[in-house]
Amino acid sequence: MELFGNTFFWSFFFIIGLVATLELIDDVGPQLLQRWLHVSVESAWLIVGYALMILWLVRLLRVLGTTYSWTANTLRNATLLLVASKIGNPKALWVFLGATFLSFWPFWDWNPWAAAGFAATLVLLVPLNRYRNWLLGRPAALFAAVGAAGVVYWLFDAYAYHYRLADTLLIIGCFWTVMAIGYFYDRMLIFRKQQMRSLMYDTEHDDLTGALSRTKFASDIARWRRLRVAGKIPPVHLAMLDLDHFKRINDAYGHLAGDAVLRQFTKRCQAFIEAADYPCALYRTGGEEFSLIIAGGADDAGATALVEGMVANCRNTPVQVGHALLHLTVSAGLTSIFKADLHTDNVIGRADSNLYSAKHGGRDTTVADVAGGR
Repeated sequence: MELFGNTFFWSFFFIIGLVATLELIDDVGPQLLQRWLHVSVESAWLIVGYALMILWLVRLLRVLGTTYSWTANTLRNATLLLVASKIGNPKALWVFLGATFLSFWPFWDWNPWAAAGFAATLVLLVPLNRYRNWLLGRPAALFAAVGAAGVVYWLFDAYAYHYRLADTLLIIGCFWTVMAIGYFYDRMLIFRKQQMRSLMYDTEHDDLTGALSRTKFASDIARWRRLRVAGKIPPVHLAMLDLDHFKRINDAYGHLAGDAVLRQFTKRCQAFIEAADYPCALYRTGGEEFSLIIAGGADDAGATALVEGMVANCRNTPVQVGHALLHLTVSAGLTSIFKADLHTDNVIGRADSNLYSAKHGGRDTTVADVAGGR
């Protein structure tokens, strides 16, 4: 049991650290490289580089005689199986397998059978990688596949390192235990990441329409104002949109029909701005009131044309409510963030005032003051 305990102790902490690091690299590695070095690198290549560094370090420790072969082989086998389930690029996988194979030169003192056996164990990772998405959704199948591959790996190690069968079977049990813990921990990290993303989405989006939320709008418009006032970005425009006579829809068809109209309106607006020449973001900031931030350097004419196009698109495309087709109209107030705007409320107030003017000027129109001074 001393062999089991020693191998389990070192393998446990190694697998926990490896799983956490691989998840971290996959999540933020490419973004950090883009930010720091301004280079675009796929996460699969970063995982390959990190895994090879680990394997070469383990190999070096073994060559120097500072670690037991049992421990070194456990770390190697665990790394190979875990990385195979993480790499989403087949070319990167083959580079990883080739580099791993070459790192064991001169292949157990030029033993051709050991070299061929090691190559065969590496090729086992190809189907594991190819069907990783299917396996990751089926924990029992994943554990069975990894467990079977682990048996093959350790039988090869028993041959290459002249292990006794009894010791090999003991270590296989240890390896299964450690890998089960590793994959369980990996599932926990992924679940936590999914929950955080879901929470973030719920915080930043309106649950009825899917548009960005009022909270997100307050944060974004404040940030854009600060950047614009500091002269760090080109012009940014704010449009406030309001569905005309929306109360009549609720009174005539019910609130469920009104909700359906808001969802269809949001979907139509999002499709419209996706085809726009400038980056835009749509927010639901009230019951039937929406806000549109136009960033990316649109000039006054371009911003006005975009908002007028959205208003015309709403007017010309009826929405289906039950068996009825409703022709909606929208009033819009448009302004630009001026460099003299010391407070976000100044920007919102102008857009709201222009929206009020559009409402009282006949509706179904756009009122803008973007031609003013900056």
